[in-house]
Amino acid sequence: MGDQRQNARTIRRHGLLPRDQILRLIVLDSAAIAVIGALMAVATGMTVLAVIVAGSALAIIGLRLVALRQSTVRDRPRARQSHRQTPEDLDGPSRSLLQRAVTAISTVTSSQVYQDDVVDRRAVGTILADQQRDITIALHEQARLRARRAELPGFSAGPMTAEIRDTQTQAAELAESSLAARVQALERYAAEIREADAAYRDWQQAGRLADLESQHLDMLARTAADEHRIAEIEAMSQQARAVRLALREPPA
Repeated sequence: MGDQRQNARTIRRHGLLPRDQILRLIVLDSAAIAVIGALMAVATGMTVLAVIVAGSALAIIGLRLVALRQSTVRDRPRARQSHRQTPEDLDGPSRSLLQRAVTAISTVTSSQVYQDDVVDRRAVGTILADQQRDITIALHEQARLRARRAELPGFSAGPMTAEIRDTQTQAAELAESSLAARVQALERYAAEIREADAAYRDWQQAGRLADLESQHLDMLARTAADEHRIAEIEAMSQQARAVRLALREPPA
């Protein structure tokens, strides 16, 4: 065990081990297995050639594991990069569906009930942002796979190829239909928000009119006084009429 640690330190010091922690563990484990296998081979009387073959096989396994790990590490930035794709990278169907989703979300975030926090602006905003991100990623993936399928040769294929292609096509259609249903749900929500917005504006206007209600009641109460005043005016009119008629008679 002490020799193995010393060898590991020596390899690390000379830069023979990869810097990635998992890769180092793979290499060291493979080396340890090779050493233990060699010792067991010697103890059981195996020939030197058998020891060499066993060690080589273990070393090859270790190298293949390292290559697999490195391939995975290289693919990670590529996967992250796919999430940074822009709408211009989409094909026609995906771009149209994304535009519908963005329009529905914009309808919600520009509404009065959202702006005035009537519908819990923080929670709704978080959910809508997650929805848009998920839809965008899924649309990019669907567009990419559609493009890859379109690149396949159109010649008549055998039954195995046809079966695989049919399975992939069915899976793609199901995924696309599911995502379209998700966008339709966003559009229905946006329609509900529009209705709620109209009701909210109506409620606000009714509230502003309610502030004038007492003044209108006071104005209505004054109509009783108007009737009394009208009677006064009618009495004065009759008096004026009597004076007019009296002045038309010749003086005595």
